[in-house]
Amino acid sequence: AQIYCEIRRGAQVPANFNKGFTHRKTTNEELAQLTYAAFLQKPFTAKDKKSALFNNDYTQPEYTINKIYHDIFNWDEENSSNNGLLFNKSKQEIDEALFVQQLYKEAKRVMRNTLNERISQIQAQRDKATTVEQIEACDVRIATNALHLDTVGICMFYFIALYYEFKAQFPDDDNATYRFDVYYSDKTFRQNLIESATNLFLNYTVKILVKTAGENGKSGNVNNWIRSAACETAFLKALRDEMASDFELESKYREFCKKYKASSPN
Repeated sequence: AQIYCEIRRGAQVPANFNKGFTHRKTTNEELAQLTYAAFLQKPFTAKDKKSALFNNDYTQPEYTINKIYHDIFNWDEENSSNNGLLFNKSKQEIDEALFVQQLYKEAKRVMRNTLNERISQIQAQRDKATTVEQIEACDVRIATNALHLDTVGICMFYFIALYYEFKAQFPDDDNATYRFDVYYSDKTFRQNLIESATNLFLNYTVKILVKTAGENGKSGNVNNWIRSAACETAFLKALRDEMASDFELESKYREFCKKYKASSPN
């Protein structure tokens, strides 16, 4: 797999790079954030520490730039155990993480459209309501869907962390990779994959974020909740509790992998 990482903004993409596989073009900043969310299960760090990734931290003399950067990109020619996490990941693993990020972007579009349609339908019902009780019931439903709509647009790193929690708890074939050629050439396959990812991964991400925000008195401002370290802890605990109690999740995840991945040769 060809993966192009832009180190300097505006750099020229190599002529031999396959631009059709759009998820494989990234930046060093984006890749660092993705690594924290996916491989380290730290969506809070991925989201909140973006501005610190490439800032010199002179209070930590043992790191060239800072610990956040060091844990991802450090290269030690003499001691490989001191290498950053990215140097311990295969190209196939990085390729999948980049693709999961793209799945979020596509799933976000699908879920936003669905929620906007729901809000419009409920608003139409409200306009026809004849009692105070009916109006209040519609208002509650509109507010709930609006809260989910707000959450959909700001939960990328939690979506990625959730996906990798599924992957950790329900291990599949290590050699299985997404059917990228089909995804980029077959519109029906692509649409089905995106809808499946929306229903299984994004829906659960939003559901758990909204639930934990409410439990912590933050339902009025989910954006602030997602940007807090407490959210990461609460989210992962709630997710693991959900996975432990909902026995259908494993079969749904395995069916997803079976349908959209294929084993590749070693």
